[in-house]
Amino acid sequence: MDPKEKLDEIISLHSVIRSSWLRIDWLDEALAEMKQALQEAEEKHQENVAYQEKLMHELAKWAVLEGVAGVDDHLPMLRPVEFGITMLNLLARRDATEDNLEEEH
Repeated sequence: MDPKEKLDEIISLHSVIRSSWLRIDWLDEALAEMKQALQEAEEKHQENVAYQEKLMHELAKWAVLEGVAGVDDHLPMLRPVEFGITMLNLLARRDATEDNLEEEH
């Protein structure tokens, strides 16, 4: 390669290298934004989990105090879907009991 060809190659590579650095900068910014979005999503997830647990405890307390749930009723506090199903069944049982009592009177 003669000096002119080397110079042309250097100039050509400069453009490629600059383009690569611009892409690296863009990807670095995008990565930072994604990390921030991930952190925000994780924080929101934790807030939602904490709020769900609070509601479950409040509902369980209410159910015990109102006689909807008794000592023999297992409320799966670590499994929200099963907790919901159990509470719906307990409420249906209470409503059926109340309906039967009203029919007897």
